[in-house]
Amino acid sequence: QLPPGTFSGGGLTYTAGTAPAGGGTGPTTPLPGWLVFNPATQTFSGNPPANATSPLVVRVTADDGNGLIRHTDLTFTFANTNDIPTITGIPTGPGTAPYGAISALPDYRVLDGDNDVLTVTVTTTNGSVTNVVDADPLTPGVQITGRADDINAALAAMQFVPRALGLATIQLSVTDGFIASPITAIHQFNAVLEFSEDGGNGNGGGNGGGGTTPPADDNDGIPPAAEAEAPPLVTDGKPAQKGDGNGDGIADSAQSSVSSTPFLRTDKAVSNPGNAPQTFITLVANSDQGRVGSEGTAQITSLTQGDHSAQLPSSMASSLGSIASTIALTGNPAETFSLYVDSSLPANGFWVQDNQGTWVNLASAAYGGRVVAQGNKLRLDFQITDGGAFDRDGKADGVITLQGEIGQMPLTIVGYAPETTQGGFWF
Repeated sequence: QLPPGTFSGGGLTYTAGTAPAGGGTGPTTPLPGWLVFNPATQTFSGNPPANATSPLVVRVTADDGNGLIRHTDLTFTFANTNDIPTITGIPTGPGTAPYGAISALPDYRVLDGDNDVLTVTVTTTNGSVTNVVDADPLTPGVQITGRADDINAALAAMQFVPRALGLATIQLSVTDGFIASPITAIHQFNAVLEFSEDGGNGNGGGNGGGGTTPPADDNDGIPPAAEAEAPPLVTDGKPAQKGDGNGDGIADSAQSSVSSTPFLRTDKAVSNPGNAPQTFITLVANSDQGRVGSEGTAQITSLTQGDHSAQLPSSMASSLGSIASTIALTGNPAETFSLYVDSSLPANGFWVQDNQGTWVNLASAAYGGRVVAQGNKLRLDFQITDGGAFDRDGKADGVITLQGEIGQMPLTIVGYAPETTQGGFWF
């Protein structure tokens, strides 16, 4: 501010500019862009950059409008004080990102009045960032270095891939090499299942909005609302979401090759259901260890429960009775399947009758299958060929008719090797 009494008299008009070299009577030049003069209060404001001219001589001129003009020169000397970098663009509330998809991120930005070379460190939980170059792979996190404009361009291109459903964070830390501790900001959001209106797999990019559109019917004969209640597959204690029975991060009701439906926990669901409790099963066609594979396509068109077969051997306890399904195929007639059931269900195999009436355990190594304890569920893997011995209709017509029973067989029987047939049952 001008010292009091610099000018006297009323009705004065004030202007300011850079004084001519040597303080002569020549014209002034405009003030530096960072320096602002307020003639109403006769004050200066601004933030000098590190390369600001020092000392800087500024001339303030007073004009009474009647031809009397006076000026005074002020000398500014600057010490090179550091501007602390800042981070902007972090959302104030928790957002969402689609699980299983690559998400664009908010408009993160760093600002620095000195335009120093900065280092930004990006660290994450429950996911990773992509489409960004790590300047120092030996240091934890992703390191981005450069001036603010260069770093902001890198942040704008950066994307995030969630690792699992639930809470995820992205932490940005910035330093200019002068401040004692980095400036840090954290973005928190939730990775959620994203439903698509067209019954797709929801693997579209997102910007943190999250999908809430109810899924379309995938034509498996099961209401989407029922599939949405399927208990999720939980592994390693990671967060999961209802409606994702096979744990692939995609709603079952949005996938033609995945169906989840409630069964009754009895082998007489039709003839004598009683007060049997409800349990869910999930069937995955075109399965690759419980996830939908990339080769061929399969459309599950039905999945139902019936009473246990009257021909079931007395030594086997059927856990859920008959499981029946029809699956339309495109491509390879040899189809792989996975059945998910609650881990508390008594089950060590999936038994199916072949076209000769012999019962075999398709979820066994002898038939290319297996039983896997996976998180809170059991996964029974098996194979059936269209028109083959275990296709119920026996026709190579592009449709597999599946019918079998999940059950428990005493180990004294199923443990025998080699397997031989006797009395219509595989030992």
